[in-house]
Amino acid sequence: MSSSPRVNCKELFSDNEDVQKIYLALLEACEQITLHIRYNTSNKITTANDFGDVQLDFDVQIDSIIFDALSDCGVVYGASSEERPYLTKLNENGKYFVTFDPLDGSSIIDSNLAIGTIAGIWKRPDGVDDLVGMTARENMVGACLSCYGSRTNIVIYNTITKTVDELTLQRHEDGTNDNWVSSNKGMMIKPTGKFFSPGNAKSMKYNKGYKECIQFWAKNGYILRYSGGMAPDCFHVFMKGEGIFSSVSFPGKVKPKLRFLYECAPIAYLAEMAQGASSDGEKSILDVPVTGYDHVHDIIIGSSEEVDRCVRFLQLHKAEQKQ
Repeated sequence: MSSSPRVNCKELFSDNEDVQKIYLALLEACEQITLHIRYNTSNKITTANDFGDVQLDFDVQIDSIIFDALSDCGVVYGASSEERPYLTKLNENGKYFVTFDPLDGSSIIDSNLAIGTIAGIWKRPDGVDDLVGMTARENMVGACLSCYGSRTNIVIYNTITKTVDELTLQRHEDGTNDNWVSSNKGMMIKPTGKFFSPGNAKSMKYNKGYKECIQFWAKNGYILRYSGGMAPDCFHVFMKGEGIFSSVSFPGKVKPKLRFLYECAPIAYLAEMAQGASSDGEKSILDVPVTGYDHVHDIIIGSSEEVDRCVRFLQLHKAEQKQ
């Protein structure tokens, strides 16, 4: 077992020592990522990940930062990421899996827009060495969403207080050290909200329900907040305490866009823990079984009544199409 992560944070996120170590490892990685993206230049490289996305050198480097931090904490059995969508065994005796998107929004990084890191912590049942078949409702025990913009913040689920809390990375006045400071405890997502972030909008050409839902938002005074990155757009929902993010496909025409293990499940977990809702148009994301490490899926998350409204639009026209 290696030493505990070198991170300056006084918060206790879990009364389970192993989960606490994982959270501290993720915080340490986010500190390193903050410095990496602020003082380095990102370039495309001549490879693509298993999802077909052109990789940036940042994607690969930041992926390694997180893998190293998780390995060093000594309690993670295996991890999987968007850049490495397969299980990499880290510690034979570890009791947890971690799935993560190291740099969500890398396609907009050259525009200097906010980007983020998404991670989920999954309990490993005795004798189980694979995530396939698990659901977030039964197996996920923690999650976090960081956002790197004008400042570095992270939204994290505290298993002790059963709340979603925000931390901000701050630098001491003498400039010698960074530390994580609690900046918002007990974050809640209200049932209704006037912000909307419609992803995968090209499916509107075929998906009448999604088209009418987006038109409803636009015609009824909702405020568009869409950057092209799931992490910053969902972070906006948590910070404002309201709103909706959606990414909906259409069978045979437009494929699901978001990665279930690395994006959908962790953010849906955080949203529901903050009294919001999640859905894929049929059921909560937390009840969807993992089908594989390359699993992609639709997602609607945010204010519960807004999620329900979107699902009603989708279901109405789905029923019409079957007639």
